[in-house]
Amino acid sequence: MAILALRKTGGGADFDRLTAVPEDVAAGKRFLGAGSDETQEGTMPVQGSPSIMLPANGSVTLPAGKYTGGKVSQQIATMGEQSIGPGAKQITINCAGKYMTGNIIIRPTKNLIISNIKKNQYVGGVGPGIWEGYVNDDPLTPYLYGTFYGNQGITSMRYTTYRQGTGKVSLSKDHIAASAGSGETIAYVFDLPIRLDGVKSLTVEMSGTGKTAKVLVCRGRATGYIEMVTQSGSSLKYEYNPALGDILLDGTIGRSSASGDVWNQQKTFGLSGLTGNAYLYIGASSPAFSFDLYFSKFNT
Repeated sequence: MAILALRKTGGGADFDRLTAVPEDVAAGKRFLGAGSDETQEGTMPVQGSPSIMLPANGSVTLPAGKYTGGKVSQQIATMGEQSIGPGAKQITINCAGKYMTGNIIIRPTKNLIISNIKKNQYVGGVGPGIWEGYVNDDPLTPYLYGTFYGNQGITSMRYTTYRQGTGKVSLSKDHIAASAGSGETIAYVFDLPIRLDGVKSLTVEMSGTGKTAKVLVCRGRATGYIEMVTQSGSSLKYEYNPALGDILLDGTIGRSSASGDVWNQQKTFGLSGLTGNAYLYIGASSPAFSFDLYFSKFNT
């Protein structure tokens, strides 16, 4: 009988096809990998599951390693739309470190135009200014060196009906100019009444080329003329326009003679003890006469 001998053979693991190296495996874990037929221990750091707070516009660098989870988050204060009115002082908008969810709006400054800015000056980058007048915010000062109070204004008329022509009134840089040629007279009334409660006097500053100008304060507002003249034979009768109502002040300013250089005067007229409203009139009954008003102020 023949005996057949059987030889047991087997193959080992093919380590040449393994690619893992210690830095690819978590630290403390053993493995079979490239570079050795023996078991090896991983060296990859185990980072766990970190929680990281990210600052505004910030970034984070994650170290190499094995992560079992983790969270990166931000907590930034927010600010909505802001509307800012400019002023004379610096304005700080406390938005540092905040996330804006709306716009910051700087409102425009009303009336910031060169006609409201002092000549040759700048305000907020606007200029150069061209304004040269005075600020007049006093209702008892109808006119101040080129500036009316509020909506105050004037309406011109002839002074007397005896002379048929009406002179001219114009607004100059710092005064109201009135002039009358031959056969003309001129006057004007301030359009808005003056409240006389507590008023003690009226001060005006004027200049002129003739003898005197008239300053009237009356209850009513007349138009057309101040003085009516009627003739009977060789005589003339002078009467004030009935629309003037009660005449509270009938004053003059100027000089005693019609000839001479231009006069310039400031004069105060008493008005104490009066109440209610009244209108201010300036005029002259003489022809070929010019006069200027620089200011008029009712004093308390």
